[in-house]
Amino acid sequence: TGLLPHHGEPLHLSAVQTDGGTCADLHIFVDDDDTWVVLLDTSSEHDQKQAMQQKGNELSLRSERQGLVLDAYLGKSVAAHLLSGRWQRAGERRDVTVLFADIRGFTPYSEGHPPEEVFRTLNEYLPTMIDPIEAHGGLIEQIAGDAVMGIFGLIDVEPGTACLQALAASLDVQQAVRTLNRKRAAQGLTCLGVGIGIATGPAAVGVIGTHERRGFAAIGHHVNLASRLQGQAQAFQVVLDEPTHAQ
Repeated sequence: TGLLPHHGEPLHLSAVQTDGGTCADLHIFVDDDDTWVVLLDTSSEHDQKQAMQQKGNELSLRSERQGLVLDAYLGKSVAAHLLSGRWQRAGERRDVTVLFADIRGFTPYSEGHPPEEVFRTLNEYLPTMIDPIEAHGGLIEQIAGDAVMGIFGLIDVEPGTACLQALAASLDVQQAVRTLNRKRAAQGLTCLGVGIGIATGPAAVGVIGTHERRGFAAIGHHVNLASRLQGQAQAFQVVLDEPTHAQ
């Protein structure tokens, strides 16, 4: 309606839906004194295009969901660097500051309470360790039960600042734990403390695992040292190695 009579240059309309549900390309042109209206059935092509668009939408949604899973399980910074290929399987040697934080007394607590309460408590305390580490530029290398390992000095860090970032994060961890404990004490719940160990020095960093399952890792003496220092720290203590203290 409104297209006829037609005068002038030929008119072409793509993917016109007819009343009968057929999809067609519409061509209108004038030949001498006659006006021609030609419909070329493109239903098959239209269906294929819709199927491809649907497939593209599904792939995009799947990719978005996978990205959310990577962010949730690895942290946004680690996931972004792994996807970008910045960290290779060959690994590299970097000067880093490693922070280990562990909830003191959690093993006897978990043995004396129902599993649901243990996990609820753990999920209250873990953010008090994870959030400050990430807020100060650290990467969460692993979460092992009630222990968290963070690495500083890998992403956009000026030389010599990783130690300060790790120390600032450790102080914020302890403050966050104290704040949580006040809340738990008011509710009559068990209060726990966190011990922290920090060590600075060279470590091998990179991607480890298989093609189906990979992760980021830091390996070396100073990683092990930070873990041992954390084992020596009492609740609300931060124990540093000499290089960290010197810087």
